[in-house]
Amino acid sequence: MPIAPIPDGWLEILAESEAELAAGLTVDGDQIIRELYAAAEQLEAKQQAGKATRGR
Repeated sequence: MPIAPIPDGWLEILAESEAELAAGLTVDGDQIIRELYAAAEQLEAKQQAGKATRGR
């Protein structure tokens, strides 16, 4: 199986993340989960609004 090329910017982002981790800079996992759930709820609301608009 051929290896896909690395997308532009990914190596830089990985290096930055590794540097932040080495410096002890981390993010609260619970906060990330809350933000993911909030984003999912917003997407679902937009989808429902779109369905209601198309159903008229």
